[in-house]
Amino acid sequence: MFNVRLLTAIVIAVLLFALGCSGSSPVTQVVPELSKDVAHQSSHYTWGLWQFVADPEAQTLDVMQLRQGNFHLNALPFLEPPPLLNLTLETLEFNGDIITADIGFRHPFLGLTEFTGYDVAGILITNGSITGFDDSDLRMAGEGDTRLLNPDGYSRWWNPTEFPLNPGTIFGYTDGLLGAPDSFADYNSTLNGYKYFTDDLDPGDPVSAVDPASRGIFSAGQKNVRTFEIQLGIDGLIFNYAVDASWMFPDGDPPWTAPDDFLPGANRPEPWRLSITETENTLWNDDIDSGGDLSLLIDVYDWFNADLNTVRVESPGNFTLVESATTTGGGVGYSTYEIDITGATPAAGEIDLLLSIVSDELDFGGFIPGINTTAYFTYTAIVEGETPPQYHWELDDGGLMYDVYLHDDLSPALAQETDGQIRCYWTADSVIGQASHPHGQSQAMASDDGGLTWSAYHQYWGHGNDGCLDHAKIYPGDNGNSYGLHPLARAGGTPGLPHYQAGAGLDLTFGYSWAFTMIRYQDCPEIIVDANGYVHTYGDRNNSDLNSGIYQQICNQQNTLYNDWTGWPDPENVPWPSMWWPLDKVLVAATPARLSDTRSCDDDSTGTIYLAYWGDTSTDYIKIARSTDGAAGLLWESVNVFEEAGYSDVRDPGLDIDANDRMHISFLRHNDTTDRDEVCYTYSTDGGDTWSNIVVVHDTLNYLTDTPIEAYEYLGADVVAITFEEDDSFYFVSSFDAGQNWIEPIEVGYGAGSSDKMPDMVVGTDNKLHFAFSHLDGTDRDIHWRNAELIED
Repeated sequence: MFNVRLLTAIVIAVLLFALGCSGSSPVTQVVPELSKDVAHQSSHYTWGLWQFVADPEAQTLDVMQLRQGNFHLNALPFLEPPPLLNLTLETLEFNGDIITADIGFRHPFLGLTEFTGYDVAGILITNGSITGFDDSDLRMAGEGDTRLLNPDGYSRWWNPTEFPLNPGTIFGYTDGLLGAPDSFADYNSTLNGYKYFTDDLDPGDPVSAVDPASRGIFSAGQKNVRTFEIQLGIDGLIFNYAVDASWMFPDGDPPWTAPDDFLPGANRPEPWRLSITETENTLWNDDIDSGGDLSLLIDVYDWFNADLNTVRVESPGNFTLVESATTTGGGVGYSTYEIDITGATPAAGEIDLLLSIVSDELDFGGFIPGINTTAYFTYTAIVEGETPPQYHWELDDGGLMYDVYLHDDLSPALAQETDGQIRCYWTADSVIGQASHPHGQSQAMASDDGGLTWSAYHQYWGHGNDGCLDHAKIYPGDNGNSYGLHPLARAGGTPGLPHYQAGAGLDLTFGYSWAFTMIRYQDCPEIIVDANGYVHTYGDRNNSDLNSGIYQQICNQQNTLYNDWTGWPDPENVPWPSMWWPLDKVLVAATPARLSDTRSCDDDSTGTIYLAYWGDTSTDYIKIARSTDGAAGLLWESVNVFEEAGYSDVRDPGLDIDANDRMHISFLRHNDTTDRDEVCYTYSTDGGDTWSNIVVVHDTLNYLTDTPIEAYEYLGADVVAITFEEDDSFYFVSSFDAGQNWIEPIEVGYGAGSSDKMPDMVVGTDNKLHFAFSHLDGTDRDIHWRNAELIED
């Protein structure tokens, strides 16, 4: 059966101030000659055209037929009733500028089941003043406009802007013979409120009373009545009235039964009803500032295939458009979609939301190219959440942690251990004046008072002929210990191909026990201890001996590392140490895959491990790798790419997963349009499958490096902090609402005249931010510390 959308006549009701009643001559009802293969590809059609004339002083509302309706192809007029026969005014009440009227509509074809209507809607067409939607063609009536106060939904069908004058046919808007022409009234609303007419509904019933098995039928010869509440606008008493219906010739041979003999195409393709439940509403406005979140469960009722829609929610001035094409459940005749609105800036009192439910039918049946047939609804959200507390940061003076004599290229790394101690681990190389003969050191200190005082340092590795390069990393383990990882460049070895050492530091009094991982990584390392106590190390390569990509090695002993080598191992020819499983490929990329100086590895509550990585300075992406076998970390996939067209030097991702498994990503990029470097932020709540819009939290003409990130809850705030290095100092920028709004950067480095580099940051058990950084002191560098405390105002 060929699905057709037939249009008969647009019903226009024009309310003219202080006009009297006009008559109309009775005519004879004629049944149109219809064929199953009517050509127009649409199930929508209209049923008639009338004029409404109101006299508020006399409190009367008169109705008259305006014009006949014609099918586009070889059909005769069929809606030519006398006044008040097929369109009836049952009741009428004036209350100031509000008209309440029960309007009845009678199907003109008594006994002709084949002309059963579906999803009939009486549409009030007016002027409108509300714009600013994502679709710039949308306009609807608001406060001060003539409008329907109790709509069952909003329709785009038959507005004169998008269905323009088409003389001689019924496939477009046509001025009524006695009504105010569009050229006079200039009806500009493209979204107009309607009431839903079906056999199931009494005048004041909500649409929820419709029996899902009925398919919203309007039986041939049936009369249905609905209550309209119309508020008259300040610019005059002019509006139009159209009746839209859907229809398709029944299947099979007569006699037919409705709705059983009508195929799905007889119904409108767009959803006919919504049910909305708020699962969270923290919207607030204190007349100075505003904010909050709104989460909705939206049940979308569609006669067929309710899961094939896309739900879009917006509210101009209050929040930007949010959409979802993925269902989270459903039931008989409906599918459920979840919408999370974050970072709103709502007006006081309440805000109106426009919900656009986009079907899979293209182009409004061919009338509006490029716009899928869409159903529109509104919802009002109350803004009464508590104004959130205000916060500020207080920085202590900090101080010297350790004077690293005659060394440069320091890279401190911090860990909050399970016994409450904070451990700082760093490497140093390039003895001043002896750059051609580096002396490497790896050292650590610990604090058990929140980073205010630090223990004597422990040198864990020192070399007369080898350089301990920067990029050191540290990760807390069990029983108060921690695990460090650093690169070691052998004197006379292949330049740029360091191998790495992993060590376990047990407490303040013990040094590190070392294990040579012998991973010939190219650049930045990563280390993590999984949920079972196994140590994983990661690094990237771009060499001929192994395919380019990110590789890992895992220690097969839990909670400990010991060096089982005697003497110095040959980095080229010795087998892997017995405690380490073989080198495994995590991800091979078509372009170089690089980890970061910044911490870019973490795991969630399920043990799944994530790596954030980038390519090189010529690339424009940040990628995420995820282990598909949880904490085992042997099988991996790439789950997301942040393609950054218009940007260059996209680099240095930082990653942190908070206690609620929300994944936070920081990274740097250069904006080619503004010629500025940018600190960027995004987050994911579904394991990296989808990401929020990228937010620029800081931009500058200077070159930026490193973006350590921390996310945690404290004092009722969802704190996210990012630190970064800029112009010989370093700063941190923060958000108190899970990364939605950011305060201005705060300088942590010592500022004017100093040179503070390679910052790292960790959240302590005291909920303070603890910083360690390299400070230039004369000709060499020292390790310094500072702490920042969040204070509620």
